[in-house]
Amino acid sequence: MLSPDLRLKKVYREGNRLVVVLENEYTQKLEERVFDAVVSEQGTTPLDALYHDLRAMSRNNGELDYRALLSGQEQRIFRNRDATFMLLRVGDCVASRNIHAGILVALRLCKDT
Repeated sequence: MLSPDLRLKKVYREGNRLVVVLENEYTQKLEERVFDAVVSEQGTTPLDALYHDLRAMSRNNGELDYRALLSGQEQRIFRNRDATFMLLRVGDCVASRNIHAGILVALRLCKDT
């Protein structure tokens, strides 16, 4: 059973079963469900160390023009004109998200380069 709007709060044993306490992200109501096994995906912490290491060496200092992104225009932020590359964060470097979101942002950013 997939429950994307519920957050796992607690799991405890009751006999040979697992009782799962879930909280609705929107209503904050708690509910319990009984299962044989539990698989939980809680997201990730962004892996952005490389981004921060490269930021000062990039042409755009890692900045993103959101208006240009949303209107399908090329990124034109130039903070370091001597640099040879633009640095843009996408996908899990920004926040936990699915692969489709990362691919869509990358497509929008790179389609005119």
